[in-house]
Amino acid sequence: SLEQGGIVTPERSTPQALPNPSPIPDGWPAAMKEEGRYGVAGEFLQAVEPFSESDPQALITQLYACFGNLVGSKPHLVVEKTRHGTNLFVAVVGDTSKSRKSTSWDQCLSLFGSVDPVWAKNRVESGLSSGEGLINAVRDGSPLGDPGVLDKRGIFFEGDFTRTLKAMSRRGNTLSPVLRKCWDGGDLRVITKHSPLKATGAHVSVIGQTTQYELFENFSQADMLGGLGNRFLWSCARRTKLLPFGGAPLAGELRKITERLRTAAEFAREVREMRLSSKARQLWVDLYPRLSEASPGLLGTMTSRAEPQVLRLAAICALMNGSDEIRTHHLRAALAIWHYSLASSRFLFGDKQVVKLDTRLLRLLREAQSGLTRTQISVALSRHARGEAITSALERLNRPW
Repeated sequence: SLEQGGIVTPERSTPQALPNPSPIPDGWPAAMKEEGRYGVAGEFLQAVEPFSESDPQALITQLYACFGNLVGSKPHLVVEKTRHGTNLFVAVVGDTSKSRKSTSWDQCLSLFGSVDPVWAKNRVESGLSSGEGLINAVRDGSPLGDPGVLDKRGIFFEGDFTRTLKAMSRRGNTLSPVLRKCWDGGDLRVITKHSPLKATGAHVSVIGQTTQYELFENFSQADMLGGLGNRFLWSCARRTKLLPFGGAPLAGELRKITERLRTAAEFAREVREMRLSSKARQLWVDLYPRLSEASPGLLGTMTSRAEPQVLRLAAICALMNGSDEIRTHHLRAALAIWHYSLASSRFLFGDKQVVKLDTRLLRLLREAQSGLTRTQISVALSRHARGEAITSALERLNRPW
C-alpha cells in the first residue's frame, strides 16, 4: 500500500495473494483462452480478478447471463425458422463454499446493480420450485383485475440449485418443461384447474450453483437426457488464490466499466434481428462441422446444443461491446467460453461410471451414523466395485476443489 503522511491508502494497492494449496483435480478444465476476455468483459476481469478469490470463468459466464437478460427480448438471431434470444442458462459447479461460487455472483450482481438498479432490484429472482411459480413471476394480466407483470425479464439465481433439482424430480412438477420453453423463448402457459397461467414474450435466464456430487444426486436422468441439461452452460469453478485480507477493485475502474455497460445496454435494447458479418459468416462455416460433432454417452447429450450456445454468446458479446453485428472477434470470444464449458462438461459428465460410484458412496457415508469400514462399504455396494475403485472414490471425495 502507499503511505502518504502516515495514512495508508490500501485502495491503491493490489492485495497480497497466496496460491491456493488445494490440488487441482485430475481432468480439471484448462483456463479459458484469452479470446474469451475480449472487450468490456475482459476489462471487468482485469479490474476484479486481482481482488477476488473467484474463478474468472464463473465470473464471465454469469456476467454474460446478466447482460443477456438485462437487454431484454428484442435482440435476437434467426437460424432457419428458429429464433434465439440472449437469455442464457448457466450452472456453476464447485466444492461448497471453498470454490467461492457465491462470491462470483456477488461481484456480478454488484456491477449490474450499478448498471441498472431497477433491473437488479426487481427482476433478479430466486426460489424456483414449480413451473407455475416461474410463470407467475412474468405473468400476463387477467380479466379478473390482476395487472400482471409488465417487465417480462427475469433472471433466477439459485445459489442452492440442489433445491431446484429436487423440486423438479417430484411427481407432477412442471418446472422442467417450463424451463425448456423459457430457454427456447416465446409464450409460457400452464393450464391448472383454478388458474390458467400465461406469460407472453417472457425473457428468462437462470444461474444455478451446486456441487458435482449434489448435481448427480439430484439431477434426474430424465431431465439430463430430456433436453434440460444441454440448455445449460456448465462451468467448473474453484478458488483461484487466497486473499487473507480481501480486497476491492479501484472504484474509478469499475465506474468506467459500469458506464460502458450502461451505454451498451441502452443501445442493445433497440436492436432487433442480429446477423453475422461476411468474415464472421466464413468463420462460422469453418467452425460449424466441429461444433456439430456429437460426443458419445452422457457428455454428448449434455453438450448437444453447441451451435446455438455459441451463437447466443457471440450475440451477447457483440451487444456488450456496442455492435448489432456479430464479427469474428465476438465469435472467437464465444467459442473460447464454450470450449471452457465443454471442458467442464467433460470433467463433470465424461466418465459417468466414476461419478455414479462417487455419488453412491457419498450417499452411503451420509446415511451412516458412525462411519463405515471398507468391508461395510463393499457389502453396501453389493461387492460390484473393486477395492481400488473404492479407494480412488474415497480419495476424490476427501479432496477439496
